[in-house]
Amino acid sequence: MMNIYVGNIPYAATETDLEELFQEYGPVATATIIRDRYDGRSKGFGFVEMENREDGERAIEALDDQKMMGRSLKVNPARPRGQRREPRYDERRGNDRNSSGTSNGKTFHNPYTFVPTPPRPLKNIAGKFAGDFNPLDKGLDHDSLKDGLWTGHIPITLKTVTPLVLLKTEGEALPPEEPYDVLNYIPESSLRGMLRSAYEVVTNSRYACFHNPDKLTYRVGRDKLKYGKSPEELLNASLKPAKQRSEMSPSDRLFGWVLQKGDQDTDTEDENKRGYKGRIRVVCENASPPDIIEDFSNDPLPLTILGQPKPEQARFYVAKDTEGNPQDSGISKSDAGYKKGKGLRGRKHYWHHIRLERKNNSDYWNPSGKNRIREYIRVDRKTDPQNRSIKGWIKPGIKFKASLYLQNLQPQEVGALLWLLTFPENYYFRLGYGKPLGFGSVRMEVDTERLINECLPLGTGENWKAYYAELSACLPSKLGASEQSKCIQEFQESLKNAYQEQNFDNLSFIKGFKRVLKVLDSDDPIHYPRRERIPDPEGKNYEWFMDNENGRERYEDGRRMALPAVTDEDGLPYNPSKPRQK
Repeated sequence: MMNIYVGNIPYAATETDLEELFQEYGPVATATIIRDRYDGRSKGFGFVEMENREDGERAIEALDDQKMMGRSLKVNPARPRGQRREPRYDERRGNDRNSSGTSNGKTFHNPYTFVPTPPRPLKNIAGKFAGDFNPLDKGLDHDSLKDGLWTGHIPITLKTVTPLVLLKTEGEALPPEEPYDVLNYIPESSLRGMLRSAYEVVTNSRYACFHNPDKLTYRVGRDKLKYGKSPEELLNASLKPAKQRSEMSPSDRLFGWVLQKGDQDTDTEDENKRGYKGRIRVVCENASPPDIIEDFSNDPLPLTILGQPKPEQARFYVAKDTEGNPQDSGISKSDAGYKKGKGLRGRKHYWHHIRLERKNNSDYWNPSGKNRIREYIRVDRKTDPQNRSIKGWIKPGIKFKASLYLQNLQPQEVGALLWLLTFPENYYFRLGYGKPLGFGSVRMEVDTERLINECLPLGTGENWKAYYAELSACLPSKLGASEQSKCIQEFQESLKNAYQEQNFDNLSFIKGFKRVLKVLDSDDPIHYPRRERIPDPEGKNYEWFMDNENGRERYEDGRRMALPAVTDEDGLPYNPSKPRQK
């Protein structure tokens, strides 16, 4: 008789599946999968007793590291009773710790967080960079190059840090059983969208668009429903999308503006309500670097379900004030809802998944690797209407070149762009599909070599007049280091003055934005809320929210926690409420 330990067993596997697998090498006496004593779920490991030692040794040699339902088994002789211990989480599920080993195993990080959007003090900043105004009234048009305004281009580079997934949809969503092809280049619209999103945050601009569900209802008793306000009613008027040119905020003036669908009325011929063409154009190089796609066309990869809390989960979306501060823990569901006097948490952003750029974690992006749970892979490797499968991705470490072509930009506008492009290492922007799963972390920065060496990069209207007057080979003056520093300083001073803050880095939206771009200090995993560290094929994150919402009638310590502030992100517990002791 030989007792064999089997680890990394697929969660959907049964004892019968395990027995049939080992029977190919000889008679099996017993096959057992260890299960949770409370809910009966597989813990992902078990034991097989084979009647003959020789058969057991052959089974170990053949099955160790072999796949079962897409997972690589770990098979070795079991320890004698008395010396046996339950394998650590990182042994039976894949190592979920980095080299420092500081993961506590009890907490996780929600994939998204919010950067605050405080009210904009329009009365104090009307007509100034941080405020609202019609750009045509300030000479920010497109018909000629203006003195004191910058025109030209800023060359930039992007480097993929985690795999980049850009779906080739061709305008239509495929049936759920059809895997998606992926692009081998970065579309200009995708890069422009990422850049605009970042620019909106750091200038605290109006929302470019705002989806507004109907008023929300909450069940506060067995049959009683309570009605709350709609999300738009909690959004400060200074942040709502502009409805005329005079309301255009910094992002609208740079990237362009059109009246949102549904806001048109009988005054559509009103000059003040006509659209405005942006003064920035994003151009990506057409040539793609060679061998950039990790191809699994022959075996498409099913991705984890991209679920998220519903808007009714107000503890994740509603702030206790207009500044975007999270609500207090412990308040009732009714009090936590969409109510007068409250606000919204801010703009949603996704965390860079922790330390996946380290060499010792490089195996994470190998779908058949061993070293930690792959949050991006659906556990049962199935595709259904709730998830998608992909045929490949752009590999980490790929560099792309692009240029930002600018026309008549204020120094503050140039400064905001340069500030975004000069973050140090370990600050990552997010691009493409699957950001909650860890895809699409990229480094974006100025291509200093091209900026210095190329002629005609960026100059003011005066510079261009001198260039055309002399017909010289290169622009007489370029955006050198001192000019860059001056533009960034003007951008920062304009925001400090507008929000009456002495320290630029203390502005809530700047502090939040810098925090969300930087790698988290914690080693805990990032995934949607769930009761256990082990992924469930069906997601079922609603169970975590049910536990979190239950009150003291069922729990001794019903916390009713809100999503932490971006600057205080210390994780959420797998067990949000402690069961009452009998």
